[in-house]
Amino acid sequence: MQYQQWVKEYAKPRSIIPTVGRDRPSSAIATFEEYTKANGLAVRGPVLDLGCGNGRNSFSLAGKGYRVYALDFVESILDRVREQARERRNIRVIHHVLPRRLPFRDGTFGLIMDLVTTISLNAVELRAMRREIYRVLKPRGFFLCYYISDQHSYHANLPRLRDRRFVRMPNGIVDRIWNVRALLSYYPALEPKLAYVRTKKERIGRKLEPLEMLIAIFRKPK
Repeated sequence: MQYQQWVKEYAKPRSIIPTVGRDRPSSAIATFEEYTKANGLAVRGPVLDLGCGNGRNSFSLAGKGYRVYALDFVESILDRVREQARERRNIRVIHHVLPRRLPFRDGTFGLIMDLVTTISLNAVELRAMRREIYRVLKPRGFFLCYYISDQHSYHANLPRLRDRRFVRMPNGIVDRIWNVRALLSYYPALEPKLAYVRTKKERIGRKLEPLEMLIAIFRKPK
């Protein structure tokens, strides 16, 4: 899970990763809410945030009444999240290192969020994480993921590993990049409901870069 690299990244006053110091929630959450509202759907059960970081997405959903389990493997960032969560009864902060077995029963969650989290796992770890997502997601539960697209022009210029699906960032972190076809085929046990690449501008380091991100919504069959 590249633990030491992420500890260093969170400790930097200015990270190359745009979301590390951001407070507003991911746009992927708004897309998910628009999709469920338009289709008359609702999340039945608690929410699992696989990599909560500074807690911005977990707090956003907890503020809307969801019961949220916020996981991360960097203890230093979780200390800050716990302090903010102290007055909230519907958010639980848990230190957990992916892809170890999740500390939950089968079929616990109505929504699992993987918002630029498992891209830091290698191929073997990612397969283990896929099994855990299948296991703890409720029947008819949702899986929301937001990953770096292989159309991402910034990442296209970074060095690739022998496995060409992985690139090495300037800070040493290795990221998995995706395309729609590869993503849909990677989760065959889930029903794809939405998947597309969106382009936006993000400040990466000191530069404003075009950012191509892949968002997808899956649902577990009954």
